Amino acid sequence: MLLHQLQQWLNGHVLSGRGHVPAMPEKYRSLSLERPVAFAVLLCLSLSLHAQDPAPVQSSLGVSYEQVSLPGNETMGFASIGLSQHFTQNMSLGVASYAAVKGERGGFITLGFTGEGNWPLDNGWSLEAGGFVGAGGGRGGYMLSGGGLMLRANAGIGLELAAAGLPGRLSAGVSHIRFPDGNIASTQPYLSYALPFDSLIGPGWNYGSAEYSPALAKQLGLRTHEVGVVTRWMAVSDGTRNDTGGAQADFDLLGIEWRTWLGRYAYARLESEGAMGGGATGYMQILGGVGLRVPLTSRLTALASASLGGGGGGGVDTGGGFLVDAGVGLQGDITRRWFAEAAIQHLRAPSASLEANSAALKLGYRFGLKDSDNSVAVLEPHALRIRAANQTYIQAADNWRSHHTNQSVQNLGVQVDAFISPEFYLTGQGLAAWHGDAGAYMTGQVGAGRRIPFSQQFSAELELLFGAAGGGGLEMGSGLVTQGNAGVVWQATDSLSLHASAGYLYALDGMFRAKVAGLAVGYRFTGYSLR
Repeated sequence: MLLHQLQQWLNGHVLSGRGHVPAMPEKYRSLSLERPVAFAVLLCLSLSLHAQDPAPVQSSLGVSYEQVSLPGNETMGFASIGLSQHFTQNMSLGVASYAAVKGERGGFITLGFTGEGNWPLDNGWSLEAGGFVGAGGGRGGYMLSGGGLMLRANAGIGLELAAAGLPGRLSAGVSHIRFPDGNIASTQPYLSYALPFDSLIGPGWNYGSAEYSPALAKQLGLRTHEVGVVTRWMAVSDGTRNDTGGAQADFDLLGIEWRTWLGRYAYARLESEGAMGGGATGYMQILGGVGLRVPLTSRLTALASASLGGGGGGGVDTGGGFLVDAGVGLQGDITRRWFAEAAIQHLRAPSASLEANSAALKLGYRFGLKDSDNSVAVLEPHALRIRAANQTYIQAADNWRSHHTNQSVQNLGVQVDAFISPEFYLTGQGLAAWHGDAGAYMTGQVGAGRRIPFSQQFSAELELLFGAAGGGGLEMGSGLVTQGNAGVVWQATDSLSLHASAGYLYALDGMFRAKVAGLAVGYRFTGYSLR
């Protein structure tokens, strides 16, 4: 009875999109929309009666820092950034990346999957425990990280900062990091911070739009996002040296950038790139920061940004790995959603000699546009899929590796797909070696795919990607690679799928050639943004 009456109230005054939302009946006042948790519960109850409607799902953006002990009494400052989704009140799963930012191991980077449990105590305190399974390495090769497999466990205590008028949760505890095939085993204290936010997500794929009142859309914090492919040409300064003390050559980068608008003028950004040309094969960087956008005309916008992050590898001298980046640019709208951009940026490693000016070109896509001024906010669906993948590289050329040439390489990583129709999708993948004595190898690629359904449960998929790869003794030349995949998919449920594929990875100007056998578990869902 209560649920039915709440449903009537929501249908009549909220989900219908009416501009004026009257006060909730007194007997439901304890579920006031001013209380975010109660609001989410109430909205979920209503939307549970509409299987195809989106529901708010809590996610969190997290960062952490710890100092890891290495062989020879060496230490490495290790920072992480990750994105998690809460699947129950106390449990979350997500993806994360760790990067060296202090010491002498700039370019030591890993990526993988994380899980965490959080159990509330009194007065905003909580107990937490979690784990990470990932792969990577760098600046020490397989002698330090072995095959590249990284395991991390942590336990600690957290404090919600709401009492101080601040968002998020601050935590401290103890972690243990181990590379089973390498020479790293370290226990140390850590600090972390998690910023929660809500996203509108529906299970499976739904290509139909939904309607909300602008008030609810605003309370859910729906924002405009931009994602783009980035190419940067790095012109290093005369004083920049490589790891051997010689002059560092100019090099080129290829990667992706994500932006989220924080208002009309401000935005947050996350950028990841790898070397694809020049004398820095294996170099990789991850940068996060903030920026300002100032519209000049209806189709032209000026941009400025400042970012911090970690990077290195490929013989580039970044010291401990900490990087500072700043730049300005111009963005021109090709259509309402597609844009092109040109930028100039300055990058430096404060603890080392790396200093470079760069020119960048970007091609991107914008979704979740301005808040609606009408009485109804129309939500646009985006069919998405994330895959936890393992790819095995099998020798297809004599000199494909500088060492262990007869050994295959196992890679762990994430693939993300955005379907522009039920048959065609854009795809990106990030992978790192976890077995095969190729620790420090990583690759990031983008491309497109074609889905060919045979039935409701089975389909074939074809993919073509290009990107950057290097490290771990794999002979990638300048780092520019292309990969083709063909596979079959079993859709076990509306959301979960199993993937098997065969492919070929080719270094465009290197000796690396490999047949690729892939296995993955996929999770498909629909994300919503303002149209």
